[in-house]
Amino acid sequence: MSARTVLLRGRGRRATRLTPREVRERSLLLRLISLLLQYPDEELTAARDELADEVRCLQPSPTARHLTAFTDWFAARPADALRAHYVETFDLRRKSSLYLTYYLHGDTRRRGMALLTLNRRYRAAGWRADDGELPDHLPLVLEFAALAGPGTGEAPLRQHRRGLALIHRALTDADSPYRHVLAALLALLPPITTPAARWPSCRPGAPAGGHRTGPLRGIRQRRVRAARHLHPARPGPAHPHAGPVPARVPVRSPVPALPVVHSGRPPMTTASAAASTDGIDLLLWVAFPYACLAVFVAGHVWRYRHDQFGWTSHTSQLLEHRWLRWGSPLFHLGAFMVIAGHVIGLAVPASWTAAAGLGEHGYHLVAVWGGSLAGAAMVAGLALLCARRLLSRRVRLRSLRSDKVLFPLLAATVLLGITATLTHNTFGPGYDYRATVSVWFRSVFTLRPDPGAISGAPLLFRLHALSACLLFAAWPFTRLVHVWSAPIGYLARPYLVYRHRTAAPAAGAGRGR
Repeated sequence: MSARTVLLRGRGRRATRLTPREVRERSLLLRLISLLLQYPDEELTAARDELADEVRCLQPSPTARHLTAFTDWFAARPADALRAHYVETFDLRRKSSLYLTYYLHGDTRRRGMALLTLNRRYRAAGWRADDGELPDHLPLVLEFAALAGPGTGEAPLRQHRRGLALIHRALTDADSPYRHVLAALLALLPPITTPAARWPSCRPGAPAGGHRTGPLRGIRQRRVRAARHLHPARPGPAHPHAGPVPARVPVRSPVPALPVVHSGRPPMTTASAAASTDGIDLLLWVAFPYACLAVFVAGHVWRYRHDQFGWTSHTSQLLEHRWLRWGSPLFHLGAFMVIAGHVIGLAVPASWTAAAGLGEHGYHLVAVWGGSLAGAAMVAGLALLCARRLLSRRVRLRSLRSDKVLFPLLAATVLLGITATLTHNTFGPGYDYRATVSVWFRSVFTLRPDPGAISGAPLLFRLHALSACLLFAAWPFTRLVHVWSAPIGYLARPYLVYRHRTAAPAAGAGRGR
C-alpha cells in the first residue's frame, strides 16, 4: 500500500482502500456540499449552472444522485425564492439549524467549550476561519474537511453524525429540497452503528487532493460572508426578514448569536466561552488536580522522613509465589508500556510527533492497538494479583490497610482507561484526546489551567482523569512508593562470591600414605 493510500471502513467490518484519486473525489464532494449549504447570494446563484455541470460529471453514486436532485431544483428556482427558502429553512427553524454543537450540547455551557475545541483543531491544522462565523457552522466544517483531508478534517463530521441525521430528518419533515444535500453528506459518512475508520491526515493547510482544474476552479471557495442575527420565528410584518426577498442582516459583532432555546440568559459565544466556566469545572479540573499534586509531593516528603523502613514494596513472595510468578511480570510490563504511552500522548504535543515523522495515522495505530495490548496485559496481571490477595489466606492476612484502598482505586483507573479506549477509539467513531485532555494536562503543569479543554470530553475520559488524580493523591501512603526506590544500581553491582567454582583440595590430599 502506498504512502498516500487511505484506509476506509464503511458499512462492514472489512477495511477498504481509498486511492489518491478517490481522496480527491471525496474532497470535491465535500466542497460541493459546502457550497450548496451556503447562503445563496449573488455570487453563488450566478454559478448555479457551473455547479450543476460539475455535479453531472460526478461518478455514479448515492451522493451524486442526491446532489443531482438538488441542483436541478436549485438551478430552476428564481434567486429571490432561493434566498427566501434558505432563510425560512435554516435561520427561522431551530430544528434545522446548521450549527452542529447545538445538537450535541444544547443550550448549555459545554457548548462554548466545544466551540473552543473546534477552534483549536482548526489552528492545529494551520487553518483559520476569518469570516466571523462560528466554527461549528456546517459549511465551515465541510470546507475544513475538504482541505484537511479524511483524517483530521472529517473528525468533526463523524463526531456530529447524529446531529446531521437530526437535520436531515427535520428537512425531510419540512419537505425541503435541502434534504438531498444532507442525504448526500450522510452517504459519505459511516453509519452511527458501525465504527468509523481512523484516517491519516493530509499536510496541514493543504488541499487533500491537490488543486482542482475543472469548472469549480473559477468558483471562489467562500465561507459564509458575514455574521448575522438568528431570530426565532415570529409572525407579523415586524420580523426583520419580512418582505419579498429575505436577506441576512449583518452585524458588527464578529460572533453571531446562537440558535438555541431561550432560557432566560444570553446565548454563549466563542468570545465569552472562556469566561463561562462554572464552579463545578473549576473545582474538578483546577482545584482538585492541584490539591492532589500538593498531597502527592507533601506526602512523599512526610513518608520519607517518618517511615523510611516502610518505604518498600512489602513483598509477599515467600507466602505465595505461583500466582505472583505470572501476575507480577504481566502487570509491571503492561504498566511500563501504559506509562510510556501516556507520557507521549499527554505530555508531547501532536506537532512534535508530526515533526519527528510520526503522522496522525501512525500515531493512532500505535496508540490504539499498542495501548490496547498493554492495557490487556496490565489488566490480566492486576486481576491475578487481586485474586491472589483475596484467595490466598496468608497473603490476605499480610495485606495492609492501604492495600484495601490502593487495589480498588488502581483497578478503577486502569479499567476506565481501557474502556474509554475501546469504546471511543478501537470500536467507536474515534476521539482525538490530544486536542482536549492533553491540552488540559499540559496546562496544569504550566500553571495556566484550562478547564474548558477537558470539560467537553467524553464521560469515560473525564472519569479516568479524576481517578488518576485520586491515585496520585493516595500514592505516597501506599506500597507504590517503591517505584522511586527501583534497584537500578543492582545492574552494575559486582557479583557476591559465596564459594569458588573449583573445589578446595581435600584435607590430607597429596600426602603419602
